[in-house]
Amino acid sequence: MNFDDVKAVLHAIQQSQPLPVTGLQTTLRQKSIISDEMPLRQQDDRIKSWLLNVISSQYNRVRRFHRLAPISTDMPRQQLIDYLRQDYQQSDRVLEAWSVMFVHYSGLLETLTIQEYESIAQTSERTLRRRQIYGHRLIHMHIQLC
Repeated sequence: MNFDDVKAVLHAIQQSQPLPVTGLQTTLRQKSIISDEMPLRQQDDRIKSWLLNVISSQYNRVRRFHRLAPISTDMPRQQLIDYLRQDYQQSDRVLEAWSVMFVHYSGLLETLTIQEYESIAQTSERTLRRRQIYGHRLIHMHIQLC
């Protein structure tokens, strides 16, 4: 599994497309997260839920480190936006990267435009993209280490 494998799978999740066959599946089979006996659709669902769980748990772990309340999927939209503002007040690249990953892949804030996100984060789209790339690297490292 390489970095591009992780990016390709995350991109497919974001676009609600079938997951591409990559080295990530092999890695997740070795880690017993999926198995060859599972139908492909079930493997895709397991990979998606596992990756989203990793993103969510890592994001909340870093939020707790900064003494911020964890984000929950059942929060109202405005509360999620307030929590995102808190992320960018910490000036922590790791927190910002997990925050971007959460926003892009959780689907909770699908209606959030780039301009709104720039305003919330008080940064540029370019910086948000850099944080997303860093987030891809963080999740890649996490998968290799777990």
